Amino acid sequence: MRIIITLVCGVKHSLFYTVAIVDWMPLINTNRFKHIVMDSLIYLIKKNKLKVYGFVIMPNHIHIIGKTLL
Repeated sequence: MRIIITLVCGVKHSLFYTVAIVDWMPLINTNRFKHIVMDSLIYLIKKNKLKVYGFVIMPNHIHIIGKTLL
């Protein structure tokens, strides 16, 4: 599986990320894969690497509004 990550815009240090699966294949349509994405976000938040203001998980892409805390 190849994943494309696109940084769309940044405003006052907050970023809007879109992560899309190549050819828009619906690979995130099961709860198993949604939980992998959510567990990854939770891990980064707990490690103070990422602050998430909002996110959406769709079958073939993800949107995240947040900022890195490196």
